[in-house]
Amino acid sequence: MTFEDFENIFTLFCTIVGLLYCLFKYIERPKRRYLYLIIFFLGHFFSDYYWGIYVLTMHTYPTVSEFMAYLGWNIAYIFLFLVIFRFRRESKKFFHPLMLWPLLTNIPLFRVAKYSKMIARRAGYSESKQDEIYMMGLLHDVGKIGVPDEVLNYPGKLSSEDFEKIKKHPVTGFNILQSIKERSELSIGARWHHERYDGKGYPDGIAGEKIPEEARIIAVADAYDAMSSKRNYRDMMPQEKVREEIEKGSGTQFDPRFAKIMLQMMDEDPEYSLSGEEHPKQTIEE
Repeated sequence: MTFEDFENIFTLFCTIVGLLYCLFKYIERPKRRYLYLIIFFLGHFFSDYYWGIYVLTMHTYPTVSEFMAYLGWNIAYIFLFLVIFRFRRESKKFFHPLMLWPLLTNIPLFRVAKYSKMIARRAGYSESKQDEIYMMGLLHDVGKIGVPDEVLNYPGKLSSEDFEKIKKHPVTGFNILQSIKERSELSIGARWHHERYDGKGYPDGIAGEKIPEEARIIAVADAYDAMSSKRNYRDMMPQEKVREEIEKGSGTQFDPRFAKIMLQMMDEDPEYSLSGEEHPKQTIEE
């Protein structure tokens, strides 16, 4: 059996499993989305069955009749689209293509989101609020879409002109996320995560309690990630130095409440493993 034969059989098997699962779910709860999925898998099944059996027996691809196979697949995907559309209408959570931004950029966004949620949990936020803050952390740097790559990836210290370009990304991100009417609150983290507790941040220069709590949480998480991971212009910083910087910034750069939580998280992580990166072993002199 060739790999292609195995692929055809495996695809047919997965289609049958999906069809049976949705059939049982529809019997249990007759929701329209399950009915659409049944039709989706049926369309796939007939096309996979026709195509797979033809290839296995004739050892060649269908020619004139291949239209029927593609027709089944196309009908199937029409019903899959209907499932997605119906789920979007029924679900309280809203998916937007922009949610794929972290997948198209880099891993640090996931780390910032993870740290933000950890801080929110320790601060006593509800599970739903933690999830919301996680999404804000995931998308807080989306405004960097508008920053040239040569500025973002510059290996040295930025010129004042290039730094001004970087400083525009919170407002750019805010405007992008505000366009998602169903989840416009996600724009909070994007706009204000570079504000400082003492009012010396950007873009609006607001201070203290005027900065939304979600942005104050993300600010600490983002700073920790920036210092504890490798960047284009420097290596990762030792944990003692990161702790010192966060402690020094408490009450000036960071909200003291959330800075304290971050310090507690660091104290519980003596192996310096929060970020999941390989950190250099520190030598202890005798």
